[in-house]
Amino acid sequence: MMFINVRANPDVYADGAHDDTRALQACLDEAKDGGTVYFPDGTYLLSGALIFYSHQRLRLSDNAVLLRSAQSDPLTHYLLASYSEPEWAGYSGTHDVVISGGVFDGGADIEEVSTLVNTVHCSNILIENCRFRHCFRWHFIEINGTEKATVRNCVFEGPSYTFVPDHLLNEMIQLDSSHQGSYGPVYDCGGTLVDFFDDGMACRDIVIENNLFKCDGFPGIGHHGDGAHHDIDIRGNIFDGPSGRYGKSRGYIFFKPDVYNVRVYDNVFLAPEEPTEPNVAMISENPDPSALTEWDNVFRGRFDNR
Repeated sequence: MMFINVRANPDVYADGAHDDTRALQACLDEAKDGGTVYFPDGTYLLSGALIFYSHQRLRLSDNAVLLRSAQSDPLTHYLLASYSEPEWAGYSGTHDVVISGGVFDGGADIEEVSTLVNTVHCSNILIENCRFRHCFRWHFIEINGTEKATVRNCVFEGPSYTFVPDHLLNEMIQLDSSHQGSYGPVYDCGGTLVDFFDDGMACRDIVIENNLFKCDGFPGIGHHGDGAHHDIDIRGNIFDGPSGRYGKSRGYIFFKPDVYNVRVYDNVFLAPEEPTEPNVAMISENPDPSALTEWDNVFRGRFDNR
């Protein structure tokens, strides 16, 4: 088995001051055919997206931080993204990947859109035991045209937004189709566009379990684009904080009309006892009541609608 400790590369500083992007990408490229890439404790400053490949295990120590640089020009919008090819359609792209541990930080003082982890045309993706923070306007994780993806045992620290948009189109985890504007444009550390096939593939067989969503008025899970995403299990999570902002609420969980076979169970929803904003637990715009089923969930606080 290929094993790479990124600190063995003399060009990796992990001090939060030097740009580690190219050196870290060299480590991932070295294990392009599969293997474990280990990130020990340290703060790894990124000016571009790190691209991961099939059969890789990215293991981050508890105190390993991937931090978006505020100094790069242009600012990167992504920290980590799946590799793709323009002919890869459906779910034929990057597969059998584990991303485990560490902190993904979009930068506390950067008011520029960001998505911290991004996939497209993938299958068998596991994201676990990670902490996500400081994501501005977009998403902590965006899963695009992907099947058999699991996000578990992660903590999402709710972002604070300083603007009032007409539509509150932000989710901590978004499921989206594989189309332009969902995945990308993603540029690698050399400034090369990672091209992909725009076929509008929906997500399927998604599990989101045992996570903590520290909500700040926006959905923990959902989407705002089109796509018949289906077979989604949301279980064992805690949603803590308000789901409303600026006089609106899209719920802690929000799905549009084409989404079906969503199962929401064994979750805890903790709304403010005296909310100043409307508070809704979950919304499915599909008129079929079987499109989203829920059971054995716990609701605390005041809700305008569950």
